[in-house]
Amino acid sequence: MTQFFGYWGGSLPPVTNLHFRSFIHFHPNSKYDLWLDADVGQSIPSDLNWLKTHPQINIRVFSLKQLVSRYVTPLTQTAEGGLFDALRFIHRKKILRHINLKNYYSPLFKLNYKHSSPLFTYQRDLVYRGDLARCIIPVAHYDGPSLYADLDVCFLSDLNSICMDQGFVYRWEDYDFANSAILYLPSKKVAEQVLDVGNQVECFRPWYLFTDVICNQLNLKIYPTNLFDAMWNPKSLLAGDALKFFKKTDQSVAMVEELFEKKYIVNHWHNNWRTIPETGSPYELLLHHFSEK
Repeated sequence: MTQFFGYWGGSLPPVTNLHFRSFIHFHPNSKYDLWLDADVGQSIPSDLNWLKTHPQINIRVFSLKQLVSRYVTPLTQTAEGGLFDALRFIHRKKILRHINLKNYYSPLFKLNYKHSSPLFTYQRDLVYRGDLARCIIPVAHYDGPSLYADLDVCFLSDLNSICMDQGFVYRWEDYDFANSAILYLPSKKVAEQVLDVGNQVECFRPWYLFTDVICNQLNLKIYPTNLFDAMWNPKSLLAGDALKFFKKTDQSVAMVEELFEKKYIVNHWHNNWRTIPETGSPYELLLHHFSEK
């Protein structure tokens, strides 16, 4: 049985309600571990208190720092404080960023420091903490298949039906790398291989860890965007603007119908952690549907 899991650091956003309701709707016999990162503070708001007692949800409070110290190597752990913040700020200036301080650079994602860089830090980078967590937790805590999902993902099908012997991710727009918002690892062995490669490239950001070349090396299938991410599908009514998912329009019902008619496996709504969905929006229509007894 595949172990589903997610990660969060800080106060759990109420908008994640759809993530959990849709998971339960499509996976009535599956379990979900919600890993809450105590290093950066963790709390659950009152309107999500139902998660604490739901039989399919297991709340697991943990220290990501402890896991990183144990599983990530090499690792710079001394680049904290105002001096290093200033050095990173200076290094990111256009005139200086050509100086290689064990970093990657791309026009799209700018500077990313390798783990052994004297300027590397992850402590306050909540996004990167998530990148680390999804790759370390399956090695540290699971013996069988696992599926990680970002909390801004709405399940639209039973993912157990595609969780077979081959791991998978899905395409990041039309680039030559994948998005790990959904990351299925079919075994602990594959999870260990992902972790090993992450340590080799010294970066767990998906544009460096889940390139086409590395995914092929790890035998990870890259699903097309049009099954996982309507905002990135130019043929979708939800294309181009994540806020469409949260606004009520004349097309709201059609947007929801399209997700099922085109057989989306999930829909990634791209952050909007503080967005309040409008009544009658695609988000609210789906939440109402999945909350019905």
